[in-house]
Amino acid sequence: MKKFLTLAFALLVGTAAMAQSSIQSSTSSLRAERVKERPNKESYVRLGLNMSNFSGADYVATTYNVGYDLQFGFAKHFGSTPLYWGMEYGLTSRGYRYSDAGMEHLGYGQYYAYAIDEKLIQHGISWTPYQFGARIKCGKLVQLDPHIGLMLNVYYIGRFKQNNQSYSVYDMEDLPFPLDVAMRVGFGVWIWKFNVDFSYQRGFINPWILDSDGFCGTNNLLFSVGYEF
Repeated sequence: MKKFLTLAFALLVGTAAMAQSSIQSSTSSLRAERVKERPNKESYVRLGLNMSNFSGADYVATTYNVGYDLQFGFAKHFGSTPLYWGMEYGLTSRGYRYSDAGMEHLGYGQYYAYAIDEKLIQHGISWTPYQFGARIKCGKLVQLDPHIGLMLNVYYIGRFKQNNQSYSVYDMEDLPFPLDVAMRVGFGVWIWKFNVDFSYQRGFINPWILDSDGFCGTNNLLFSVGYEF
C-alpha cells in the first residue's frame, strides 16, 4: 500500500509539472505571437514620384515639374497603441516649369514675339526629425497610416533650362536659396509589408529670398510605394 501511494504521488507530481510546463509554453507562444503581430519599432523604405512647383501670392504661378523622393525611416509605437513617432532621411528633389508666349507692342506699329520655356530641377538631402502618425488596423493584413512630419531639406545641386539652354543652378542670375523647412502630411495603406502612400509637402522658406521680397514656397505632391523590413 505504501509503495502504491508513493507511485501515485510521483505520477501526480509529474503530471502537474508537465501541465505547468505546457501552460508556460502556451503563454510564451501567445506572447511571441503578439510581439510578432505588432513590433514596437518598424523600419521601412519608400520610393516615389515627386511633382513640385513654386507658388505664392506675389509670384507668377508655375506648373509642376517631375522629380523623385527616396526615404528611409522608422516608426516607434507609444506602448501597445497604434500611435507612433518616427524619423526619416533620404534624397529628394524640387523644381518647377514655366512657359509663356505672346506679342509685345513696341510702339509705332511694331511688335515683338516672345516665347519663354523654363525648367528647374534641384537635388537635395532631407531629414525629418519629427513625424507622428497611427497604424490603424483594418483586418489581419491591412493598416491605414495617416501621418504628419516636419522636415529640413538641403538642395546642393541642380540644372536650369531656358529656351533649350541648360545651366548649373550656380550660374543662374537669381540663385534659389538652398535650404527649406517644410511640413509633410500624408495618408498611406499597408498591406502586409508593402505600402502605398500619398503626401503633400509645403515649404516655408522663399526660394527667391536672396533676390526678392514677398511670399513664395515650394509645393510637392508625392506618390510613393514602400516596404517594411
